[in-house]
Amino acid sequence: MKLNKFVVIFLVINFFILTSCSQSHDVAVVGGSDNSEKMLNSIEVYDPTAGTFSVVPSTMSTGRMTATATTLGNNTVLIAGGQGSGALNSAEIYQPLNNNIALTAGNMNHPRVAHTATFLDPAVVSGSLSGQVLITGGDAFSTIGTAELYNTATNLFSNTGNMSIARRQHTATLISHCGCAADGSVLITGGYDNQSNVLASAELYNPTTQVFTPVGNLLSPRFRHTATLLNDGTVLITGGASQMAAKPGNINPALNSAEIYSPKTGKFTQAKGVMSSYREGHAASLLQDGTVLITGGQDNHFLIENSAELYNPTTSTFTAITNSCAGSPPPTGCMTSSRDFHISQTLDDGRVLIAGGVNSQFSVIASAEIYNPANKTFNTTGSMSTPRDGAAACLIIK
Repeated sequence: MKLNKFVVIFLVINFFILTSCSQSHDVAVVGGSDNSEKMLNSIEVYDPTAGTFSVVPSTMSTGRMTATATTLGNNTVLIAGGQGSGALNSAEIYQPLNNNIALTAGNMNHPRVAHTATFLDPAVVSGSLSGQVLITGGDAFSTIGTAELYNTATNLFSNTGNMSIARRQHTATLISHCGCAADGSVLITGGYDNQSNVLASAELYNPTTQVFTPVGNLLSPRFRHTATLLNDGTVLITGGASQMAAKPGNINPALNSAEIYSPKTGKFTQAKGVMSSYREGHAASLLQDGTVLITGGQDNHFLIENSAELYNPTTSTFTAITNSCAGSPPPTGCMTSSRDFHISQTLDDGRVLIAGGVNSQFSVIASAEIYNPANKTFNTTGSMSTPRDGAAACLIIK
């Protein structure tokens, strides 16, 4: 019996769902820096059932901060670039099942810090680049916006088309389920260039042609912002900073605005509401009900927040989980610690792990907490063994 392509896609997706749900995911937290500004070469794994972290026995070849950690289709993790003694062009593969960490067969073509790495998921991307990793920007203040591909079959990197402009601290989002021609492309937004100009430009990478094409500009220049793919295929952009230097009166140029990118129109539009706080260096995680949890970051007075809020895509508005997070201990609905440059990862059961970062005393912290969407509360969980900020995180199966 010959199956049409829609039946095949349905079977593949259902196989993926069944196999994914049959094994629970842990969270790998990779590298970062500690309070002495030492770049860390260690990895810790969070077990959501036990509520504890354990240190991986093997270590990376070098300490890395603002590296990327990307889960590949074979449950290995590509760890690329980052800040060591300088910008790094090396990369390594972490194998969670045997705790092995080994350098890739070749280095990246460019040293990269505060870059992005996007898995070109075969469920979304077809063609020769399916299953590869797109790595963009962060290339040591190059005058061009270089990008490259990691090939899981060869364990090597190769150049691909350049972005229209050099970028650091930008975002990259794989477009999917929009039901439009942009499905399978990668949206790049904002960041800053090699002259420290904060960017409003955005572009799309087409894996078929390996070409970046400019799309409509953001409504505000942004770096240290977030980009979250929503369930309808649009992308939520939140916060960030609009310029590098402080504004007059020592005001941090953090933003409270948000915008929505529509892959169908190729345009950005203002969200109907603004966030309850100005935020840059914050985190955003998509929840199972389609809302987005926004946590922490620095506000417009350089204060590091312990507040959190939820974005509702139906109304396009934000709601603070609680109105004020002042006091010790903080009120219900506030994080147990203020955090900037932390990690936020949604777990299989719908809860969210939040760990590390820098607190309101500008100390790097090891503490972690769990957000429970059922009652909108944050509760402490086991701490990491080492304080970390600028770490990377990804889901793995142990």
